[in-house]
Amino acid sequence: MFAMSRKWKMPRWVTALICSVLACCPASAPGRAAEGDQDFNEAGHEANRVAAVAYVTWWSNDATGYHPAIALTLRNYSGKDLSGQLIRFQARFTDLGNGIVSLGKQDLRRAFDKNKELSVVLIGRQPYDLGIDKYTWPAIECKVMCRVGSVGDEGTQTLVVTRLEPVTMNNDEALQQLNRTPEFSQIGGRASSPARTASAPTRPAKPASPLVATAGKLGKGQEGKPKNEDGSAIAYIVARVLPGLGDDFYEFEKCYGLPAATNTGDQGWTWALYTHRQPAMRIVAGSRGKTGKVDMIIVEMPDPALEKEADLLPASRSLSGTMKMQKLSPPAHSVRYLPTGRLQLLTARAPGYRALYFTSPTRTQDGNTAFLVLSRLPGSALDLIAEHARHSDLIQPVAQVLGGI
Repeated sequence: MFAMSRKWKMPRWVTALICSVLACCPASAPGRAAEGDQDFNEAGHEANRVAAVAYVTWWSNDATGYHPAIALTLRNYSGKDLSGQLIRFQARFTDLGNGIVSLGKQDLRRAFDKNKELSVVLIGRQPYDLGIDKYTWPAIECKVMCRVGSVGDEGTQTLVVTRLEPVTMNNDEALQQLNRTPEFSQIGGRASSPARTASAPTRPAKPASPLVATAGKLGKGQEGKPKNEDGSAIAYIVARVLPGLGDDFYEFEKCYGLPAATNTGDQGWTWALYTHRQPAMRIVAGSRGKTGKVDMIIVEMPDPALEKEADLLPASRSLSGTMKMQKLSPPAHSVRYLPTGRLQLLTARAPGYRALYFTSPTRTQDGNTAFLVLSRLPGSALDLIAEHARHSDLIQPVAQVLGGI
């Protein structure tokens, strides 16, 4: 009886064996496996804390011109409340024709609980003058990125990469369309099926197809139609922001190449002739005082050029250079009776420059010639052309049309 009631002692060799086994295994508190799974899920969400579930692109219009724009619906997939955290957004709008990048930025601090949504609108700063025909509009690639909280480059998330749609809307119309746009998976494109549930989010990936589809096809516009295949110089000018008044000759060389001819013997003036093949144009830029800054521009092109008189305004703004923000007056008509015939002028004025358009009164074998002239100098641009034509043969063609002025 006594032997049965004694406390049993574990043999030393068993104790040593158990201790050695425990030493090889990391200690874990109850529930550690679940916490480890949670950490893994959090890490997975960190790379995609905020995701775009719908977007709309368009051209937004204001007093300076048309701006590329995108509106997005975003969902918080981080698994935690991001309300009050600073979220920085940046949209890069890249003109695929010339590589120029326009940025749209916005910083937000809003209520943004987990699995909730918010909308953001990003508009590029660079204004464009869009022509009547959509196929002449520039092809724009849009890439939207964001940073949540105080993170560096390593925390930058790419939300969407797409091409700008050739439509014009105001911001309210765009947001209304965004609300009607079905959610999408960036892996498979837009979905016509019901919206995804937050319990089974699909990790978006950058769609490469828009970039691949346009590579090597920069000569094509919207709907696969070649840009300016109708030879309209005005449509070409209106669809782009070209070097203009106040810009350096260097900007003209970047756009048109080296000048075909120059003239520096005109009483302190420098004239440079640039040519453009498609559409056919001769661009003469004049600078007073050896500054290299252009004070007058004469564009010679085939007629007919203006389809309607209102086209004078966007064409003039496109060539107004450093004065692009100045507002032009409505076009006004004027007539001159010259030895060469009847000359009808279409003019518009801004505080710092004047624009005028006219065609040659006489028709040649190649048809009439049209001229678009911009000047930021005081006095009549026609008088300046007549005066300087005596010293520079580059502007004699337009002076001959203005014979008698």
